Amino acid sequence: YKYRGNIMEMDRVISQNYFQSGLRVSIASTPTEKKQLISIRTEIYRQVGKHITQNIMSDIFDENALLVGVWKNDKPIASARIISLNPDDEWEHDRFIKWDKTLPDRTETAEVSRFCIIYHERSWNTIKALCFGISLAIVKTKRRYLLACCTDELVPFYKIFFGAKFTGHSILHSDLGPKIHHMFFCDYQLGMVGNEISIWAWLSLWPRPAYVGLKDKVFLFWIPEWRRKLFMIKCLIGVLGEPI
Repeated sequence: YKYRGNIMEMDRVISQNYFQSGLRVSIASTPTEKKQLISIRTEIYRQVGKHITQNIMSDIFDENALLVGVWKNDKPIASARIISLNPDDEWEHDRFIKWDKTLPDRTETAEVSRFCIIYHERSWNTIKALCFGISLAIVKTKRRYLLACCTDELVPFYKIFFGAKFTGHSILHSDLGPKIHHMFFCDYQLGMVGNEISIWAWLSLWPRPAYVGLKDKVFLFWIPEWRRKLFMIKCLIGVLGEPI
């Protein structure tokens, strides 16, 4: 898989940042780790009624996906997946919507799905860690936009913390139970440097992963170098403000 070469370095950076909180964030790099994350995903979705069969919750997209996990005491407690495919390939949401002008260009978009956290571990630290891992994984794909869907109760979360733009497409996702899901996308890299979301939402999640992406020069690569340096300074200041 074309992003595997970056996984060890990304894991090192992420793990350092979350070691003190007792959490480790990593992308599954072995069959065993992928199996563990798919297993915890199955358990979580079954508990909330979104997976009603006895089969493991997996599909054809898992094979080439980046599976992000949050680990506590060497056990996975949260997971999400990032899918980055060629424009002409079949994407997860192609079964439910027609790609039209309300959506960003497929060449610049990655799909995010299966965002889930074990019920008794649903703290802000876990949410922050999972979002951290997702953001750095998407950055590695060099895609500018993320596309996803969510149920009604999560609409405010994605609007506030991701600057999500809802497209008006409401779907019944055949893999996610009986609830209606709403499609959205966001220019997440701009949100990660504090554009299009409030200063408090930004400080809560994004300064540290944004700084890593800018430092590695895989983030906001379409803007001039001098602007990236200014954003790096802003993100360093933001890291100091995270405890607020």
